[in-house]
Order: sequence, then structure tokens, then C-alpha cells
Amino acid sequence: LEFRVGQFPYQASGKAQAIGETDGFIKLIIGEPHGEILGAHIIGVEATELIAELGVAISAELTYEDIENTIHAHPTLSEMVHEAVGCDMTCQKCVHLHTTLRLGTTTRRQRLHKLLHGVSQL
Repeated sequence: LEFRVGQFPYQASGKAQAIGETDGFIKLIIGEPHGEILGAHIIGVEATELIAELGVAISAELTYEDIENTIHAHPTLSEMVHEAVGCDMTCQKCVHLHTTLRLGTTTRRQRLHKLLHGVSQL
């Protein structure tokens, strides 16, 4: 089974920062080559509210492109689902992580790894 993983940390969400709940992440398992949503993990505040969108996506055999093409209001916690579909280790489509990744002296890849995996030492 070919797949990729999309992740987005609560720490990079403006809404999570505003409500003081930055612990957690969203992780999506995306099938390749068609991009169907195969599974999801949400750890953090309001996870029970956020998982419904992904349950529908899995049941309806939606792709990551279907989620990308769905409007997610800003700032909301639900926009983290939108961010996670395009945020793999290449981080080509991460809108909110780019701002977070500009800071510090470590490399962009090291900062991304730290945000996605919560690792203090690389």
C-alpha cells in the first residue's frame, strides 16, 4: 500500500495560539497515487469536533484535493485539516508553517521536523 503522511501541529495554528491550546497535531494518511484519505489522527483540543470532516472524507472516498478545494474559515481550528493535507515533509503547500519556519538559525527541514514531531534534539 503506497501512501504519504500529512501533518500539521496545533502550535502553528493562529486559533490554537489565540485560545492558548497549542499542544497537539493532526496527521492524515493519504493513499497514493490517487490521493484518497485513508485514515486520520487528531490529538489536541476539540479533536472530537474536528474528526467528523475526516470521517465523511473517508466514507465518501474523498481525496486530499477535495479537502483542499473546500473552504475552511480563518482563524479556526478546522483549517488545520486543510493545512494537513498539503503538509508533508516537503512542506510545499503549508501556508501557516512557512511563517513559523523562518525563525531561528536551524535549517528549514530541522525546524519542520521539530514542529511535526516535537523533538527537542535532532
